[in-house]
Amino acid sequence: MRGLVDTRPKNVLWKGLDWLRPYLHLRPASGKFWLDCVYLGVLLAIQNTVFAQLTGSTMLANLTGVWLVANAVLLPVLPSFALCLFGGFLLETYSTVPVGLYMTTYWVVAAVLFLVRDSLSWRHLSPWLASVVLAELWVIGFEALIMGVEFHYRFLDLEFYLFAVARLTCSAAMAIVAYRIWRQRMPLEGIP
Repeated sequence: MRGLVDTRPKNVLWKGLDWLRPYLHLRPASGKFWLDCVYLGVLLAIQNTVFAQLTGSTMLANLTGVWLVANAVLLPVLPSFALCLFGGFLLETYSTVPVGLYMTTYWVVAAVLFLVRDSLSWRHLSPWLASVVLAELWVIGFEALIMGVEFHYRFLDLEFYLFAVARLTCSAAMAIVAYRIWRQRMPLEGIP
């Protein structure tokens, strides 16, 4: 009977998957553009499945906004713009907004962050928090502009502003959590 029982350690499966270990650290600016794109896709899938079920809305908890802001700060200019463009494409495939809304907004966010990132000290929480909240405010403002152009006067309702405040609060909370997690793992000075 002893010969039929598996005597190998139970973590054989995990030892066989050791080659995956370097890729399982969810942090921005991983050093591989394809891995950053995969992480962005995973975050968008979590945002549109898990958080959509929890909150009833796909955009209340904007995980991709925090991720794109962090990458725009930490990556060189070409990969950060490419990642913002890819993130905009992914966000637009999940939403019903006009073509170019998220690509344009995150492209502008990346450009502004590229211009000011040398002037700020990213060791502290306040630049991260301000960047994420202002980026989310820019996205909300752009969405309100599109609603006004399309004659959807939802942006004049009190509900729209309450939802915007809730979105900004969620983005600020996620920026704080992300900063606390990522600051030990990333070089925050000497940003390219």
